[in-house]
Parts: sequence; structure tokens; C-alpha cells
Amino acid sequence: MEHLNNKSALIIVDMQNFFYGKEPCIPIVKYKNLIDNIIHLIELVRNRNIPIIWTRAHHENLGDTIYQELNPYHFKNGEPIFTKKSVHFDIIDELRIYINKEDIFIDKDKYSAFYNTNLNTILREKEIKTLIFTGVTTNICVESTIRDAFEYDYSPILISDCTSSLNEKFEQFSIDIIKAVFGFVISLQEFEKNLNENQP
Repeated sequence: MEHLNNKSALIIVDMQNFFYGKEPCIPIVKYKNLIDNIIHLIELVRNRNIPIIWTRAHHENLGDTIYQELNPYHFKNGEPIFTKKSVHFDIIDELRIYINKEDIFIDKDKYSAFYNTNLNTILREKEIKTLIFTGVTTNICVESTIRDAFEYDYSPILISDCTSSLNEKFEQFSIDIIKAVFGFVISLQEFEKNLNENQP
């Protein structure tokens, strides 16, 4: 894949306790090998000095919005339960040990990691062209960020077995949409093969 010759970054979307912890607040499908696959992906990009960006969602500013109307169970007595001070905000234990001090964190209160953040500025400063995506949920925050990446003229690559969604139907539909109009979709095995073939 020629896009891997461009300067790349790995974006790990919202692998937080709220979504994928031991007691998640959202019923995401827990694929058997998802965490192992993401760990392997992290190791692959680390070995090639590809920067890693972790996004972290929160609901600090979503009270009295359409989000609260659609998701009232994410609030208690009118206050969001998913705040930066809550345990829900933390990256899951299985991945937290793979965080390095040079990694970048983007905190967001909307689905897309580009909305009202400095993500685009960071990527432009680093002259990043290709964005590799993993995380949750495929059909919401991952897809929303990929859509904006496309609009900003990046080349998005979704690693299909390093992401998960609310159910398999949503997962496949989102993959089909991304592959059709917003970016590239490949497996972890295909990604590793392409990395090795494009290694200087």
C-alpha cells in the first residue's frame, strides 16, 4: 500500500473503561483477540517510530444537549457520569502499560477527535499524511474521526480486526461505508505485510 510510504500516525480511539473496561457503560462486542491485536499493532508502529495518538472521550460539556436526551443513562441527577475525574475516563488496564511518554493525548467531548481539538494542528506540524485507526466504536467515534480525516485530506486506514462496535451488524456496515468512500480497510496481517514490504 503506497500510502504507508507517507509519514504516518496511529490513532487509538477511546480505548477507555467507559467503553471497554471490566464494567463498561456501553455494550460493545468484545472480540476475543481485539486487545492482543491492538497490542501487536502498537508494537509494530513503535518499531518503526510511527507516533501514537490516544483519544479520550468524556461528557463534561454534554449536559442539557441532544446527547443527554438520546443517552439519559449516561447521566445521574442531570450530571454526566463520564467525566475526566471518573474511572471511566482512564485507558483500559491492558493497554495503559503500553503508553509511552512521547505519546500524544487528544481529549474530546464529541464523536470526532478533530472537533474542537488541536489534532489537526499537531498532525500538520508533524507533516503526517496517513492515519492508521484502531479502537471503539467503529460506527461512531472511529468512523466520525475517519470522515473528518478524509475531509482534511489525510489518508485514513482502518485496521478491521483492531476495532469493535455495538454489534456485528453496525461493525460491518461502518466498515463498508469507510471502504466505499472515506478510506482504506485492511486486516492487521495485511498491515504488517505492507509495513514489511515498505520498510526502507
